[in-house]
Amino acid sequence: MDELYNDLYQRMNGFKPIRRDSKQKGETDWYYLDPRDAETVSDMQQIDVASENTANPKIKEILAYDMEENPENYYIWRTCKDDKVRGAHAEREGKIFNKYIPPQGGNPKEDYNCRCWAEPYQSDRVKQSDVAKVDLSGLSQYAKDHE
Repeated sequence: MDELYNDLYQRMNGFKPIRRDSKQKGETDWYYLDPRDAETVSDMQQIDVASENTANPKIKEILAYDMEENPENYYIWRTCKDDKVRGAHAEREGKIFNKYIPPQGGNPKEDYNCRCWAEPYQSDRVKQSDVAKVDLSGLSQYAKDHE
């Protein structure tokens, strides 16, 4: 599990190349998505260190790619929608999570007495509206745990 989690983290932070859907003359089959907008290794070497932790401007592209390639890693958070649901869990209702990047408290059923469940994410084609629903709050915790 940690290996898959690390794979996604590396792609989202520009450490691992991604296959191009289509390429132009002179481009390679693979490229890097970098938090600082570099697409080649030489671009990455020219970027100043001060902006290294900038949010990745291509995060939606990376998520769409990952959701298309690994839909089994995603789920939709569902609650019982009653007055016993924790506030934090109620806020997650309908959002999409990657099971390897859980929010604080973990995936559904992992928190004490949690009655929530993970509805499998199924899509024959990833839509931008789906990508907008993805919650990546667990990424910051993952980064802290692996520093």
